[in-house]
Amino acid sequence: MCIRDRYLDNTEFEFDNAFSEQESSESLYKYSIKPLIPLLLNKGVVTCFAYGQTGSGKTYTMRGAQEFAINDLFNQGKKAGTVLKYTVSFFEIYEGRLFDLLNNREKLVLLEDANQKIQVQGLTEKAVASPSEMLKIIEFGHTVRTTHATRANDTSSRSHAICQITIRNSGNAFVGKFLLVDLAGSERAQDCQSNNRQRRLEGAEINKSLLSLKECIRALDARGPHVPFRASKLTMVLRDSFIGSKKQIRIVMIACVSPGKSSADHTLNTLRYAERLKDKSSLGYTHMAKLQQDLEEPEEESEEEEEIPMVPQKESPAKKNPESSKPAKAIQKKKPEEVKDDWQYLKDTIHVRNGSAVK
Repeated sequence: MCIRDRYLDNTEFEFDNAFSEQESSESLYKYSIKPLIPLLLNKGVVTCFAYGQTGSGKTYTMRGAQEFAINDLFNQGKKAGTVLKYTVSFFEIYEGRLFDLLNNREKLVLLEDANQKIQVQGLTEKAVASPSEMLKIIEFGHTVRTTHATRANDTSSRSHAICQITIRNSGNAFVGKFLLVDLAGSERAQDCQSNNRQRRLEGAEINKSLLSLKECIRALDARGPHVPFRASKLTMVLRDSFIGSKKQIRIVMIACVSPGKSSADHTLNTLRYAERLKDKSSLGYTHMAKLQQDLEEPEEESEEEEEIPMVPQKESPAKKNPESSKPAKAIQKKKPEEVKDDWQYLKDTIHVRNGSAVK
């Protein structure tokens, strides 16, 4: 059986929460980022990034959630009873080059130190004493970020923007790090043919870096001996967000999609991208910890370690499908002459591969 119209396919995805266009930024923050704020005050590294096609609302979503996050970060820091120091840095990756958004767009250099940690040489860190001061600095960084009008979006972000908030105690010891990553939107070549040459070159560079990030996630999924973090500047910057102990690292991915029929392909790609990261990130942590010989993590993983401490889920009126919770049964590969029902065999194979049946 062959279904020619791909828009008739039913594909199931499982995420922690889903938000409509009518819900506020506060609601998104409450269920996605707020539960991770205490980790930032306990030597944790939290990375939150938005991914989706151009014009899907990534920058708007990130800017709305960061205000609540910064206010909570300062409030919980005061309740901790210790003196904490906050610094903020803001840079962008444009056409494979790094620019400091808080220092007149000075060029930056990406280096690896003796401890195999990625360092951005020359990056400006501004000390702040209040949430309003930090938000003012971040807002300034957004105003100097590279944006241009394209066919799909009048104010399209043409770079990946990384806002880095570092927390230290009075003795200048590391307490936590918060990375807010606003990825540039993915673009298909057929959607930007009317753009000028410079916009097309920017789009090609954006897609290249996003593909590199996807390949890193795939390598973590396959537990291969090598993860190509060096394939792009974006993956090098985010490398420390994937490497290390599960107890100290968390990643929040906000997948932004457009509801229009013309964006169906983009929507499916975005959801597949996000689902792969969600399902396999815990395996990636364990695998990379093994590659880095992280002795803090035990070799044997208990059932408790397999569970990722996720954010709370919103109450949904929809009924849960009992069949969707059943584990997929492994299917023994058959020889062609042994396959009596080709369609049933194909459907079962898809079920195991994707984790859900496609009707």
